[in-house]
Amino acid sequence: MRHVLVAALLASPFSSVKGQWQFTLKRDEMTDEQRATFALRSTVQTQNSIGVATTPTLLLRCSGGRLTDLFISVDTYVGEQATVQIRWDAGTPYEDVWSESTSRTALFAPEPDSLVDSLLSHRKLVFRFFPPGGNPQTTTFLLAPLAPQDAVLKKYCGFSATRRVAEIAAEARRAARERKEGALTIELAPAHDTVSLAEGDVVIGRTLVKSVKNGKGVALKAYELSFTIEYVNERQSAAFFGDTLPLHSGSNNVAVFVNGTQAKRTLTYIVK
Repeated sequence: MRHVLVAALLASPFSSVKGQWQFTLKRDEMTDEQRATFALRSTVQTQNSIGVATTPTLLLRCSGGRLTDLFISVDTYVGEQATVQIRWDAGTPYEDVWSESTSRTALFAPEPDSLVDSLLSHRKLVFRFFPPGGNPQTTTFLLAPLAPQDAVLKKYCGFSATRRVAEIAAEARRAARERKEGALTIELAPAHDTVSLAEGDVVIGRTLVKSVKNGKGVALKAYELSFTIEYVNERQSAAFFGDTLPLHSGSNNVAVFVNGTQAKRTLTYIVK
């Protein structure tokens, strides 16, 4: 899908101030609809198709009380359905496919609502695009807070940056709490990691676990056990979900899992 990119959106009001989001409001002469745009200039220039330095601009566009578009104007030909690379702060880069504007000098994010949460919760965006027939171009946006624009964001985009940041932080805390509470401390019963057995000796799986505690330190009375057994001499391994471990002659490395979480210790049974 192509997006109409109004040339007026890229005029001087957006190119005058670095490091801040700039707000402009434009009225559609045919419908009287108000269109709000927020723009942030990059701190690293790129080059257009003739080698002239340009400064990309990150833009949010709203109308009808909602966010409609999130796009980056790069002022050079980008082709169609462009692959881009994105990196937030010091995180892992990833690829995405953005669509082009009608002028083919800007790239539009496919899901602006989900991407705006990343804008609000990070400090830096590194953006790379690949002009057809040219060299990859990389630019950086230092993500200034949108909270100072809260009044117009609420009016024209239907959300508050301050509230949305608070909700993102609350969700991150909730997820961290759930991970902590879901983490298990597994204490195995054998005193030593390596145990020698005679042929015919039996090892009962449930006897290998001495205690299991959740993230709050509360002991679990019921849990599911599973095992992975590596038959070293045979260079094979197998998953096991029963009780009596199927040990073979030679060395058996046994990994113990409780509710899918692996115990830190691995037990080695040597059957002679």
